[in-house]
Amino acid sequence: DFTRQVAATSAWLRDTYEYSYGRGVASMGFCLGGTLSGRLAALDPELRGAVIFYGSAPPSESIPEIQCPVTGFYGELDKRITSAVPEFAEAAEKAGVAFEYHIYDGAQHAFFNDTRPSYYVDAARDAYGRTLQFMQQVLTDSIQA
Repeated sequence: DFTRQVAATSAWLRDTYEYSYGRGVASMGFCLGGTLSGRLAALDPELRGAVIFYGSAPPSESIPEIQCPVTGFYGELDKRITSAVPEFAEAAEKAGVAFEYHIYDGAQHAFFNDTRPSYYVDAARDAYGRTLQFMQQVLTDSIQA
C-alpha cells in the first residue's frame, strides 16, 4: 500500500531528517502523487499541509480524519477527477477541514507538466505561486507553534 509507505516516509522526515526536524512536513503530489498527498493528510495527524495536483479525493469516510489544511489544483477539462472536487469540498467543510481548491478553465489533466501537450502555462504559474504561499504558511506556522 503506497499510502502506508508515504506515511512512513513522512514520519522519518519529521523525526529523523535534519533539515525538516522541528519544522514539520507537508506533502505535494501530481496525479497518483496528488491522490497519495490527500490520503496522507487523512492518515498522518502530524502532517502540516497537503497539496493535490489533479489527484483523486481521499475516500469520503477518511475526510474527517484530516487535521491539516489541504489545497488542490485541477483542470476544468479533466472531468474524471475534477467532477468529484465539489463533493470533496462539501465533505471537508462538514468535517471542519480547511480545503481550498482552484479549477483552471481550459486546463486538462497534467496541466503543470511542461513536457506534455496538456501543459497550460497560465494555470501552472498560478498554481505554482499558490503552492509556494501555501507551503510557506503551513511550514512557518509549524515553526511558530
